[in-house]
Amino acid sequence: MRLDQLTVEGFRCFKRLHLQRLGRVTLVTGQNSVGKSYLLEAIELLVAGDPFEVLYRQMSLRDGLRAEQTDAAAATAVDAHIALAGLFWDWPEEVVGRSLTVSAPSRQVRVSVVPGPSSPNDSQSPNPPEGWEAASSVDISRNGEMLGRLDAARFVLGLPSLRRGTRPDPATVPLLRWSLGAVEYARLARLYDELVLLPTERQVLEALRLVHAGITGIAFRESPRGARRPFVKLSSLSRVVPLNSLGEGLSRLLAIAVGLASVPGGVLLLDEVETGLHYSVQPALWRMVFETARELNVQVVATTHSLDCIRGFQAAALADPQAEGALVRLQRRGEAVEATAFSETELRDAMAADLEVRG
Repeated sequence: MRLDQLTVEGFRCFKRLHLQRLGRVTLVTGQNSVGKSYLLEAIELLVAGDPFEVLYRQMSLRDGLRAEQTDAAAATAVDAHIALAGLFWDWPEEVVGRSLTVSAPSRQVRVSVVPGPSSPNDSQSPNPPEGWEAASSVDISRNGEMLGRLDAARFVLGLPSLRRGTRPDPATVPLLRWSLGAVEYARLARLYDELVLLPTERQVLEALRLVHAGITGIAFRESPRGARRPFVKLSSLSRVVPLNSLGEGLSRLLAIAVGLASVPGGVLLLDEVETGLHYSVQPALWRMVFETARELNVQVVATTHSLDCIRGFQAAALADPQAEGALVRLQRRGEAVEATAFSETELRDAMAADLEVRG
């Protein structure tokens, strides 16, 4: 799956956002709170095989839902309303009747809150939270075909039967979204385990050498606290050392490299891609991203507000005739968010003219 264009309507802070151009590697920039992370969430929702699961996970992380809740009594109407209203543009007072869509030329996902229960005979549906005035359901469709309908209270609570009645897409491509502000080591360890002894393991090692040329090997081991953490072998030492002892930036670089290797033919979404990485590493980082994305047929969308990151992206894109890179700037215009896309050469000209491309 390759996303060349994208339209987001009614989702989070986007009344209507249209991206005219996406590259194989796209860097999204803009001021704080303009919607960069929301854009990644929209792409994740569009590409995911099970949009119900992805949407609930997004709401859990961003809106404070508690996945351990097991019954409607644990929530209030305010909890439920805030969680659902936060999905839609302008935080509507009434969520029933609202919908959002994320679409590309060959794919569309639509989420709607509709009146009525998911099924009149559904004995497993919980009672609505106290103060919830009317029964309502969450519908999700893909390309006009209904994937499932879940009772809104059940959806908000994330009950064990959340996925009942939904139909994941068996043709979905690999998908991974990383937030690099805080590395998820347990998830990173699981993904790296799947790469061991494969050709892509070498690419991960070469990525770390962009920052530290003396790294000759990497493995995940249990730390003194029991959690698995990355350790590396250095050419100058006879023993292994924790990767973080060489700087937190290497852990972020490892996450990027493992992410690329884990989704061949798929989509990698990177939030806060510049976190912990020195400006001098940026050109080499982006060369690695462009080359690996092309070799493994991965589409990458990353966010940043760092000018050094943009400069590194520009330098790598201009040096690679096959880069297929694009920079997208998000800006607020009144109550709307607008997108401006720059090709490699347009970005070069804008930077040469000292134009502000960060939003």
